[in-house]
Amino acid sequence: MQAAMQVAGRHCSAELERYGQCVASNPTDWQQSCHNLKVQLAQCTSTHPAIRHIRLSCSSEFSAFEACLKKHPGNVLRCQDFIQAFVSCAERVDMTSGTVLAGQS
Repeated sequence: MQAAMQVAGRHCSAELERYGQCVASNPTDWQQSCHNLKVQLAQCTSTHPAIRHIRLSCSSEFSAFEACLKKHPGNVLRCQDFIQAFVSCAERVDMTSGTVLAGQS
């Protein structure tokens, strides 16, 4: 996951910064207010192989996190367990094969 965050930060720093600022500035309606920036960030990160590996390998965890955010748009803290599950999965992704390694954190 650290590698993916570094890639996103390096490869998509402008998009990441704009999206982060928008979310921070719109705590109650960030999903609606920042949707276009989220799409731009997703498009940028999806072009890098490391990010693609993680998104494919941990798609169910990421989908569960997104569903939680949609269910609780004004309270991101309620989704901490879901983001932790995604991060845990992402940290176990074998970047050489794109598979999730069992039993590692």
